[in-house]
Amino acid sequence: MGWLFLFLGVMAEATSHVALRATNGFTHWLPSAIVLLGHLLAFLFLGQAMKSIPVGVVHASFAGLAILIVTSLSSIFIPKLPQDTRFRVSPAQPIQEK
Repeated sequence: MGWLFLFLGVMAEATSHVALRATNGFTHWLPSAIVLLGHLLAFLFLGQAMKSIPVGVVHASFAGLAILIVTSLSSIFIPKLPQDTRFRVSPAQPIQEK
């Protein structure tokens, strides 16, 4: 049951982080409510998961899964901005000294 609580906590946290961009500085009420509720649920589920799984395992799993899921959800729901390649430095390109 602890792993289910851990997964639910990760999903709540990931949803909260993806909704954070839409809050526009917490001026839009619906995304702001999703962020606050998501963080609250994440902590509640995390506390339940720690009752049956060691703390270190919970924190390591939570961090890794959260990064993975937030990155995946962000690539789906957040529109891509055009990349500015003027400042990109390639390892194959030597840096010119003045």
